[in-house]
Amino acid sequence: MFTNSQVVLGIVLVYIHSLIAFMFFRNDFDVSKGLHCDSVLQCFVTVLSHGVRAGGGIGDILEPPADGQPFGWRVLFEMSFFLIVVIFLLNVIFGIIFDTFGQLRAAFVALSIYLGCIGKFSPSGTDRSTVQQDMNNGSLLCQRLQNLVWMSICFEISV
Repeated sequence: MFTNSQVVLGIVLVYIHSLIAFMFFRNDFDVSKGLHCDSVLQCFVTVLSHGVRAGGGIGDILEPPADGQPFGWRVLFEMSFFLIVVIFLLNVIFGIIFDTFGQLRAAFVALSIYLGCIGKFSPSGTDRSTVQQDMNNGSLLCQRLQNLVWMSICFEISV
């Protein structure tokens, strides 16, 4: 699903932002809220955990400056994290996930066309007499494929 280069790119981008946060903005992390930035490792874990999950990026977890007005470097830092990590990187990840499901759907449609099962799939089961009548023309295979699909969907939802 994800390649190693995409995972490494995400970790490197978050690590670069955590280094900048450690060097320049470590006093803006609120320890009482569990946001630690006393070392580079703590800063990295905090930025990775809280910064990526926050809707507005790292700007949501940092305390406002003492004078009440963010200065230019802080705004640039917060906006770069928001645009690069939250918007771009997470959309790349979501795009990969959607593309993977699209490929699975295309493979399922191709298999359905090959087996002649188009129009025979529904989430409801088929009664015994219908299965027995359709055994001669291959519909039992379609029913088994249908059951396999719904069982795999239920498994994915439960996991």
